[in-house]
Amino acid sequence: MDAVRLMTVHGSKGLEFDAVHLPGLTQASFPSSYRGQRCPPPEGLISGTGGLSVPEEAKRSHAHEEECLFFVAMSRARTYLTLYQPQFQANGNKRSPSELLGRIPRSVILETANPPVIVLPVDAPRPVPIAVHHAPDWAVRA
Repeated sequence: MDAVRLMTVHGSKGLEFDAVHLPGLTQASFPSSYRGQRCPPPEGLISGTGGLSVPEEAKRSHAHEEECLFFVAMSRARTYLTLYQPQFQANGNKRSPSELLGRIPRSVILETANPPVIVLPVDAPRPVPIAVHHAPDWAVRA
């Protein structure tokens, strides 16, 4: 089938593709930031932590899981693997590269300084903002 499959890294486990594209390899995107635990286990319940506290072990485990997901994502590619690390946000602010990119030897990286840009035809529809409406009594939190 001549198609593109968009999926999460978790959803790709056990699958292989001729080409894999990994977008958003910035510090704010991949690895995802640790957000704490909703229901941490009691101190002393987890063995083998080397003296780490429950919050420290949870943070270490999260970092390990993100590194494993990065490996899973990269290992789905049979022939072509393209990693994308955007350097700027839409507002022009700089983005920091993902720390996971440091795990890849520089000798296997082919960096494209000025990637080609596809220009929309003059008569192509242009992106427009999408209005989001919600009931006045809804509480919106960040």
